[in-house]
Amino acid sequence: MLLSKLPLYKPASITTVETGPDAGVQPEIANRLRGLGFYPGSEVIILHRAAMGGDPLALRIDGIKIGLSLELARLVRVEPIDG
Repeated sequence: MLLSKLPLYKPASITTVETGPDAGVQPEIANRLRGLGFYPGSEVIILHRAAMGGDPLALRIDGIKIGLSLELARLVRVEPIDG
């Protein structure tokens, strides 16, 4: 499932981050995502979506709150955590 499609307040674990040249992602963007903690196994929760179109997202990743555009959220695949 894409992070951009994760329901609000549903915890998930990052499985992959599409940051290679095949994904069309510039190296600076890939480095920025890694710097924010987007690694396989990191836990993420969407806390809020902006009112007009849901962009950007407010989320918590490994306990840190950040804002992320939908465009970047579409590069992150997650697996919802049951429980």
